[in-house]
Amino acid sequence: MSCAALASSFALWNCRYLLPDRPKDSKRKTKVVKRTNNPTWEETLVYKGIAKTQLPSIGVEVSVWDANKLNQYEYLGGCNLNTGSKSGYGMDATGTERALWVEMMSKPNTMVEGNVQLRSTME
Repeated sequence: MSCAALASSFALWNCRYLLPDRPKDSKRKTKVVKRTNNPTWEETLVYKGIAKTQLPSIGVEVSVWDANKLNQYEYLGGCNLNTGSKSGYGMDATGTERALWVEMMSKPNTMVEGNVQLRSTME
């Protein structure tokens, strides 16, 4: 995932939570990418113990943050990757967000890549 034209020199990509319940132990985050306005993350965030049959009813909330030298964070944008079932919090994916999740479900154990427009708010 890449995010172009960030205003500062630090960026953090966060796979915040599994949806729709958002348990705290599901939070994952990448390393901070420093000194670039076009960060690219080459990391895999893994969730273990999820059955293929669960995938249509869950999703992930992804967010991108700007981090300054004082470890203060500013929200830059985010997306929800899921089927768009509207069955609970954050289960509202449409377009590319939904298409990537559906493709991932149809290709188990295969890397799926894509570009997603970040939302300015997750409400």
